[in-house]
Order: sequence, then C-alpha cells, then structure tokens
Amino acid sequence: MAYHQSSGDVAGLEVFVVYTREGYAAVVQVAQGVPNTPVVVPVKLNDSTVAFTMPLGGRQLRFEGKIDRDGLVGKFDNGAFSDRQDGRIMLKRTRSYWQ
Repeated sequence: MAYHQSSGDVAGLEVFVVYTREGYAAVVQVAQGVPNTPVVVPVKLNDSTVAFTMPLGGRQLRFEGKIDRDGLVGKFDNGAFSDRQDGRIMLKRTRSYWQ
C-alpha cells in the first residue's frame, strides 16, 4: 500500500503470511482510496507455493503464487490488483505501509 500525495488516497495491497496453531494464515489488507479492514484467511502452503481465498466486495478472490526471497509473486483469479496483461502481481518484501 502507498500514499499518493496528489490525490490524498491510499491504494494497494499488503499480505502477511503468518503461522498459527491452526496452520498458516494470511493477513490481507486492501486500500482503494482508504484502507479496508484487514481480513485473516487460511493459507495452503506447499514448499514456496501459496494459495488463499479472500472476501472482497461481496465476492471471493482466489490467489495463487510463490514466496521467494524478494517477495510474493502470483495472481488473483480475475487479475485483481494488477496492471499487467497477464494479471500477475509482485509484492516485494519491504516495510509495511504502517511502519
């Protein structure tokens, strides 16, 4: 997520994959002008492959991707949050918008 000085909006996506006693979970926060309430969803993790489904605007968005040393690369089933032709996104390992 990032603050856009010209519009005053916060836009983007943050995903944190964390371990819990029930297994892995993703804490996902979307901002489209203002930040939405974060959601916590279960994650299927197999080696470096990650899959989760999250609610957004009355629908379910499925994400599949891979974690590597640079970050999280993959795509939502409808190309959400991507400006690329192939619908892929790259979330770099970096400080949170909130830090």
